[in-house]
Amino acid sequence: MDMLKESIAIALGLALSAGVTAQDAEDAADELPVEADTSFFSEWSGNVSFGLYGSDGNTERLNLRGEVDGARETDKNLTTFLTTYSYAEDDGDESENRFNAELENQFKLEDPSWFLFARGQFEHDEFQDWDQRLSLYAGPGHVFLDNDKTKVSGKVGAGALREIGGEDDDWTAEGIISAEASHQITERQSITASVDFYPNLEDTEEFRVNSRAVWELLVDPEVNMTLRAGVEDRYQSDPGGDADKNDIDFFVMLSWAY
Repeated sequence: MDMLKESIAIALGLALSAGVTAQDAEDAADELPVEADTSFFSEWSGNVSFGLYGSDGNTERLNLRGEVDGARETDKNLTTFLTTYSYAEDDGDESENRFNAELENQFKLEDPSWFLFARGQFEHDEFQDWDQRLSLYAGPGHVFLDNDKTKVSGKVGAGALREIGGEDDDWTAEGIISAEASHQITERQSITASVDFYPNLEDTEEFRVNSRAVWELLVDPEVNMTLRAGVEDRYQSDPGGDADKNDIDFFVMLSWAY
């Protein structure tokens, strides 16, 4: 930073008349705005969350869940990501082993209530008819309400999905209709909810619905520790094999902000 200011000062000193001192040029350089670091890996904020509980006796049960989420906002983009890992055992037998990673970028437009989005998602699930699932979507979005306490937005778009290791591993065209809402209940409490509807564009009788709701309570502001409780529901009209149409997860976690 000092070298940049010195270089600007020298340039100003050469360009201005001889009556301007080097100190005047350096003072002018100090007043010039310097572009902030806009690296993709800078200015992120988010949370690291972890939950573990179990029981022993007539039924042995173990549930583990971890999440890492983040957001980065600039004048032109809002980028968010969410990664989740869930593992469970019942009486020593594995009953859940799932990993999900989702990355979305919103491209801001001149009208702040409108934006374009692009979303990519990767899923791995040991208890589905497929091993991994990839999906990509893009389209327009609109912010219906945005104030100090509440924000409501929606998206409509199209994309494609591919299930690897299942009966059909070809790309399938899908649409997306999405709604998100967040509300600051009190200074320490907030709630967020989202629902994503994915219609199969090649077979109108098939569709998927993912929904999620999370309540947060700031427990200790000194260490940025928050209590999170929520529910996730993943519905698929034709999951294939012997898999259930609904997967519902209830979770309670401690979360630390970064």
